[in-house]
Amino acid sequence: MTIDQFRNHGWTPGLRCDYGGVIYQIVGVDFAEDLVGLKNPLSPDGITWVRCENIILQNSKAEARNP
Repeated sequence: MTIDQFRNHGWTPGLRCDYGGVIYQIVGVDFAEDLVGLKNPLSPDGITWVRCENIILQNSKAEARNP
């Protein structure tokens, strides 16, 4: 995803993405830093923040797998 796509996307609940070959539920976005928050129960706060350029949005509502 490009930064322009990130800034112009209609963010809604239930979105998922591919990050490193694993599908994650998106739980937040940080427009100031162009970051996407991925649900990750192994992270201390339950969220892993990644650069928007490193994800691929998914159209599927398939269940997210946690690493």
